[in-house]
Amino acid sequence: VRCNGPLGDVKGYSDLVEKHGGIGLLVVDVAVSTDKNGDFRRWHEELKGGSSEYSMERERDGRPPRERKTEYLILGVYAYFFTLDDLNKGVMEGWTDDDFQRTMRNANGERRKSKYRLKSREIPDEHLLLVKNFNVDPEEFEEQFPGNT
Repeated sequence: VRCNGPLGDVKGYSDLVEKHGGIGLLVVDVAVSTDKNGDFRRWHEELKGGSSEYSMERERDGRPPRERKTEYLILGVYAYFFTLDDLNKGVMEGWTDDDFQRTMRNANGERRKSKYRLKSREIPDEHLLLVKNFNVDPEEFEEQFPGNT
């Protein structure tokens, strides 16, 4: 099951794609475990010498800490290629957007740059170059993605 994933900032990606005529992306599909009881968060805070001012401000405001990922299991890797026209078309068609993080702030309080975000389940197959499956059955995705595995 592929999911939504943020890319780099819109201006940076647009400049890169325009300069090189396109961009290849590897999208890694993973199963994750998260820090349900807060042990990892406490260990991480201790390792870095305590909570940042940003984290303390979030707590004072009553906002919950962000969920931390503790383990990953790679399920598959998908290779895509996009031109600037493809990304613009993706925004129009809804399989990507270009305003992810626009309303968020960095730890220092500055506004974040807008990022592209792929909705990988919705990307047209014409952009898919390769699927690498990390499961036991090497042919598992052949029916779903003929010629790309």
